[in-house]
Amino acid sequence: MKVGIPIAGFMDWGGGIDFLRIILKGFNAIQKENNLELIVLIPEFQKLSLVNQFKLGLKKLINQITFSNKFTTSIPVYDVKQIQLNLSKEAKLDFLFYSVGTNGLNKICLINEIEVLIPSFFNLKSDFSIPWVGYIADFQHKYYPEFFSSKENRIRDKIFNQYLNQASAIIVNSKAVKNDAEKFFNNHQTT
Repeated sequence: MKVGIPIAGFMDWGGGIDFLRIILKGFNAIQKENNLELIVLIPEFQKLSLVNQFKLGLKKLINQITFSNKFTTSIPVYDVKQIQLNLSKEAKLDFLFYSVGTNGLNKICLINEIEVLIPSFFNLKSDFSIPWVGYIADFQHKYYPEFFSSKENRIRDKIFNQYLNQASAIIVNSKAVKNDAEKFFNNHQTT
């Protein structure tokens, strides 16, 4: 079975790479007996034109300003070789680059006969060509709404609801997050 591990969204923060390393350790434990081929999918920002790179950077900056009324962060610089090195320590992996965006991700999955994506930081929608597992880190906006704008609270609720409705499954960091999903979005079945 070919398992795709899309790292877009996770590569923006150190904790995201650490989370992927935990996922990969789990896959490594079952990789041989289950005949899994693990393929890390890396968005290829370098293929974007300079204009599109600028637009992407500007969009990230605007999102950070809009949604971070209390905190500021910089636009991340990706060291792809370092990410590959860090992740390779956890399991036997192949690495593929794809054109940025859902269409590019979908195309690389179809060409390489990838059967499932886990975990996806972004909502790939229910009509994505293969099953995908979403990721919800926490519900801190529910417990600490003062750290988020009302707009960001609404957006996070909308995104989490979409994940729960459209993903084949959701992966979370803890039982507490699972319990929060049941508490705040009780119209969804969680296991």
